[in-house]
Amino acid sequence: MKKILVQINRSKWRTGGSGKYMTGDGCTKLLNYEKYKCCLGFICAIKKKKIQNYDAPDSLCFLVEQLNERSNNTYCATYCSTSLSDAAIEINDDELTTPQEKEKLLKQLFKNSIYKLEFVGSYK
Repeated sequence: MKKILVQINRSKWRTGGSGKYMTGDGCTKLLNYEKYKCCLGFICAIKKKKIQNYDAPDSLCFLVEQLNERSNNTYCATYCSTSLSDAAIEINDDELTTPQEKEKLLKQLFKNSIYKLEFVGSYK
């Protein structure tokens, strides 16, 4: 399987809720108003579509492979998060793990997906 490389810039990564290991500023979103992204925001940004102020892939209006899927709602096009997205959110937002632990866990989580995560730069 050909992997899609996703570079997560540590200086723009929003993690950890409001715990002592949090990184970044503002609310944890795909892309917040302060220009920080959660781990899934870096993946969703590949699509080059609007992701600012969306909480998760299930709130988007477009498909992101392996992160969301169409719901069975016949009245309007809506999306549901996948188990991969849900697990990534749990890791990203965990207030008790360090950023370095999150990196290791996220790389392991995405190992069998189409995405290859690479963490670059240094923390702010």
